[in-house]
Amino acid sequence: MIQCGSLISQVENGKVEPSLRSLAKIAAALRIPVMLFFLPAYADSIITHQEKRSKIILPDSETVYEVLSPLTDKIEFLLAGIESGKQGDLEMVPHEGEEHIYVVKGKVEITLGDQVYTLEKGDSISFQTMIPHKIGKNLGKEKVILVIAQSPPSS
Repeated sequence: MIQCGSLISQVENGKVEPSLRSLAKIAAALRIPVMLFFLPAYADSIITHQEKRSKIILPDSETVYEVLSPLTDKIEFLLAGIESGKQGDLEMVPHEGEEHIYVVKGKVEITLGDQVYTLEKGDSISFQTMIPHKIGKNLGKEKVILVIAQSPPSS
């Protein structure tokens, strides 16, 4: 373990500018990549706090989507909830990319093209999104919770 308490205090107070070697030692002690020291407000761009999540409710859907990840051009993570007895998406929607759905809680119908699949807690499905698809009906008595990863992002 390195002794860097006084150095950190001096850096925090603007009394010294640490060398790259010192930053590498501090990063190693903290078990973080050294590059984090060079990215201003990095935490603000990588963390989405629950109370700050954007919610999406589509016109033809009873699914409530919450955006879990900061917006990037590569991938989007969503939390989707469908109350008991409710229908998810009403329309089949194709779009560019791929989608992965994991069932955290409940039992739900997923339609891909002409095929209807029943997924339960712990199940997942992955598919190319050019296939018309929809998250269907909540088939259980409890709220369905899904985690969805899609690339590219839709929002």
